[in-house]
Amino acid sequence: MRNKGITIISLVITIAVISIIAGTVIYGSVQNIQERDLDLFYSDLQTLDDRVNQYEIHYGKLPTKGIFSGSTAFQSVKNPNDNDIYYILDLNALDNLSLSRSISMQGDDVYIVNDASHTIYYPQGLTIKGKVYYRYPHEYSKIEDNI
Repeated sequence: MRNKGITIISLVITIAVISIIAGTVIYGSVQNIQERDLDLFYSDLQTLDDRVNQYEIHYGKLPTKGIFSGSTAFQSVKNPNDNDIYYILDLNALDNLSLSRSISMQGDDVYIVNDASHTIYYPQGLTIKGKVYYRYPHEYSKIEDNI
């Protein structure tokens, strides 16, 4: 007697193989999305840095709208040339600014700049793979005053 159709064993094996393939594809997609988000974050910080420098050269001041008094979690990665004064960047003052990541202008979801070093930070932080990113990964050396 010949049975037509598939057996339970072949069905279970097929579902297991499909599950493994789907899991691999999904995991790879999440990794790519996180890498893309970090690249966009760094691109935005680089754009902001360029635009803030241009603004300062043109107007002789930073494009700010008040002193930042929010979370200081970013202090662990601060530029050694920073002082303790951070300003909220006025993104509206930077004409035709286009950032890849849109942020809301509510609460702590802002970009800030240090008064002394002009390093730009995202104090809320971008979390990827359990690590929090606050600024562009420049390597800074301490500037010493030679008097």
